[in-house]
Amino acid sequence: MKIERVISWFDKHTEELKGEFGLDEVSPESLKAILILQRTIL
Repeated sequence: MKIERVISWFDKHTEELKGEFGLDEVSPESLKAILILQRTIL
């Protein structure tokens, strides 16, 4: 069994998966940039 922490984001209108990152693979700086970008898109 494998447990992963994953962040996913979806299109607000179609609910289609737009992207996904494993949190263990993303640096804190990159995660911050992703979340800021997500706020500007939504």
